[in-house]
Amino acid sequence: MNMEKVKGSARSRGFARDYLVSSARVLVLIGLWLLSAVGAAAQAPGSVTACSAPVNLSNSPGYASVDPILLADPSGRAHLFWAERATGKPNAIPNVPDTMMYAAWDGREWSQPIDIFISPPQIFNKRIAGMRAVLDEEGMIHLIWIGPDNSFYYSAAPALAAGSANAWRPAMLLADDQTGTQYSAAIAYQPPQTLHVIYGRSPEGDNRSVVYIRSTDGGLNWSAPIDLYVTWSPQRGASNIRLLFEPPAKLYATWTEWDESGNGQAIYFVRSLDGGLTWDKPVLLDERRGDEYERDWTNLAVLAKGQLVALWEGGFRAYPQAQYSYDDGATWSPPIDTFRWLIADNGFAEFARDSQDRLHVFLSRRIREGNEALCDRFPGCAAAPTSNTLWHSVWEGGINWREPLPFAGFHDSNFTAAAIVGGNQLAVAWFNYTALEVLAATCTIAGAPALAPRPWPTATPTPTATPTSTPTVATLSTATPSTRMAPVSDLPAPSTAGQPGYGVAFAAGIAPSLLVIGVLLAVRLSRRRPS
Repeated sequence: MNMEKVKGSARSRGFARDYLVSSARVLVLIGLWLLSAVGAAAQAPGSVTACSAPVNLSNSPGYASVDPILLADPSGRAHLFWAERATGKPNAIPNVPDTMMYAAWDGREWSQPIDIFISPPQIFNKRIAGMRAVLDEEGMIHLIWIGPDNSFYYSAAPALAAGSANAWRPAMLLADDQTGTQYSAAIAYQPPQTLHVIYGRSPEGDNRSVVYIRSTDGGLNWSAPIDLYVTWSPQRGASNIRLLFEPPAKLYATWTEWDESGNGQAIYFVRSLDGGLTWDKPVLLDERRGDEYERDWTNLAVLAKGQLVALWEGGFRAYPQAQYSYDDGATWSPPIDTFRWLIADNGFAEFARDSQDRLHVFLSRRIREGNEALCDRFPGCAAAPTSNTLWHSVWEGGINWREPLPFAGFHDSNFTAAAIVGGNQLAVAWFNYTALEVLAATCTIAGAPALAPRPWPTATPTPTATPTSTPTVATLSTATPSTRMAPVSDLPAPSTAGQPGYGVAFAAGIAPSLLVIGVLLAVRLSRRRPS
């Protein structure tokens, strides 16, 4: 026998065995690393964790409750408003909200909801919708909403007393030619006492327009409307208006222009660099082409000084799209498909910043067709794979956003409202479109220290508004609040920790397999005798 060949063969087998052992060790290490990466991602700074079980705040079976909005309060509370039908018989047609509801979260629990404004009984079209609110530096909440028959209202109350209907100023009619379309009004606050409002207008005998009004005395008196934009066709109008203030004196606004189909055909942007004294010509951000779906649901956020993002949905389907400006809105990038495996046209993306100045975005969406396999990675998703649910992401600089994660469970959610209170406490509310109810939950933002509450001065009597507008027809509610809130027991249980996103979900899926393969291979090799 050739001993050199035997020695060479043994040496080769030894090398092969050593290589396999090393490979097994590498697989084990990769599996452990991926598992640790998944855990780290779930608790990454800025992630949403420790969400409470959702609460049915409206609890109004047979009576539609819609359009929640949330307002963060530096005193440590979140103010929630929504519209609800409170009159007539259950499930009556039309099931249109006629009452404005209010509840507050104090960092521990929600207050009992109360009604603060009710449409008067003599009006057939008892409608209340599209509320928007701001909080000024003196602790006053300024509230606008769309009323019946093209009416448009304003009121205000001290934040400390917002839970009392009698604390609100008598509703002031700002306009009787409002377009009445969804969210067709917006408000912004500029210290110390200026309120800016933009709304859609339907003047008799003329094309619809987007107009601007202002108050420089905290809402007591209002200017005459000024046209910012006039549609080119009588079949077009504005809706889903948003208005953003950036200190010291910049105003940015967007809106959707719809046509007789009801879908958004174009998105416009306009700005003022001097606190609303003058306005630039509106800029077309994007428009529908050919057989594409629409352009709609735009919201704005300031990324950094001079830098803006406009996040909307549209294209061939209802895809989330982002555009960026680096010169205060003078020019904009082309649209970018931002959250590439989400889809839906069910409300604005809502922005908020935590105590570390991280910019968060919260939105109701569902997993895009073609990405259904991702549902297996998210606890609770399998029970509602096509349901719109709450998603969260964090801006990471440039055009980069953290991969979105679902939070607070999988529910049929539309029209998400979100506010970060005390630097690290998230209050979120949404319209459940199967039950026609307003649900709410609270969570914690990881890696964001709490901010000390800033108490407001004791509330003072509300001044009487100088009559500069048509007398109001809305009325204050004097009803005694009843116990209405109910826990949600018929929906999937929410997560109490961060959940993996797309890349993290992939890691979560393959890490256990790599770990098992590596361990089995190592064990098998350890049992073999060396030759």
